[in-house]
Amino acid sequence: MKKIKDSSNKMGKNNFGKLGGKIKVVSFSGGLGNQMFEYAFYKKHTKDTKVVLADCSHYNKEKVMPYVLEDVFPNVKLLYDNESVMTQMLLEKYKKRNIIQKIMQRVVPFFRILEWEKADGVYDSHCMKRWECLYKGYWQCEKYWSDIADEIQEDFTFAPISDKKINQFAEDLLINETVSVHVRRGDYLSKEGQKLFGNICTIDYYNKAIHYIKNIYPKCKFVFFSDDPEWVKQNFHISNMMVVTNVIGMDYPDWYDMYLMASCKHHIIANSSFSWWGAYLGHNISKTVIAPSKWMNGKSNQDIWVDGWIRL
Repeated sequence: MKKIKDSSNKMGKNNFGKLGGKIKVVSFSGGLGNQMFEYAFYKKHTKDTKVVLADCSHYNKEKVMPYVLEDVFPNVKLLYDNESVMTQMLLEKYKKRNIIQKIMQRVVPFFRILEWEKADGVYDSHCMKRWECLYKGYWQCEKYWSDIADEIQEDFTFAPISDKKINQFAEDLLINETVSVHVRRGDYLSKEGQKLFGNICTIDYYNKAIHYIKNIYPKCKFVFFSDDPEWVKQNFHISNMMVVTNVIGMDYPDWYDMYLMASCKHHIIANSSFSWWGAYLGHNISKTVIAPSKWMNGKSNQDIWVDGWIRL
């Protein structure tokens, strides 16, 4: 488990009275892909709010995915809610509401203190218009920050990589007609994972996507990224394909996969936020991105897809 590193970018209880005006706190949780969505949501709020804090206390718990956002993307800068002081103050304020305040917050959402994301991957413009608020959710939707997309892209510039083999491979991916294919298994095979994400990115989905891409780019090379490379080798037998681990081995940080995905010309993604960002950060301005037509079982996720992406 990696604890959040000490930082001078902290806001504690002693500073609260000096702030004046409104304050917002965005809670961070989940793996790298979700951390990126949360950061983009956080960054958007900094445009119209004097103080926006990040509560990363989730990552001090045992058995959770590590917080790696600022290690992977050095341009990312957060103002931390030190020891969750502001988070707790807002929660206490929420709990102590009187009947009039409860009615007011229901009738006039502007005054809501606690905002849970109502639905995964569904844009809610009203949740942006709060005076002071604690936000909890993943906010997996480009619409929240599409007007500052260039800034987000700049913030998500990968940290330098010293490994010459990785850098040479990335260059090869950039100059050739390459297609990243992301196959996520791992946690998706658990009982809970199957319930939420199972039977969506099937072999049939990938075969249809590969066929679609081949019709447009007949000479392309398919580059498979997966947490289960042996399963990929056993289930896909197409010409002009490679599995990344065969090229660079297995002993490298997970985020290298996202860096290499973004180096490919086109993308076939899984129903995964990590996969989403690998395609979104792709350097090719005329890229083709194919995504599954459904993201999660039992949910619409209607706004998670980017305009122009092809759903199969």
